[in-house]
Amino acid sequence: MRYSTAIEAAEHHTDKARARHQAAEQELADLYDKQASICQSITRALEQRAATTRELAAAERREADTRHSA
Repeated sequence: MRYSTAIEAAEHHTDKARARHQAAEQELADLYDKQASICQSITRALEQRAATTRELAAAERREADTRHSA
């Protein structure tokens, strides 16, 4: 193999490896974005559940108070 051919082959493999690496980096960044979005959705759902739990507890207390008063 000629010297210049070996260099070109090495450059070609380096370019391919660099492209695969960049694709992997982008995929990882996309997955982190998805993870953040999922975490935000879970947080909102947990906050909503906490709010409805408080509402339910208050309603049950009012009902119990009403029953005891009647």
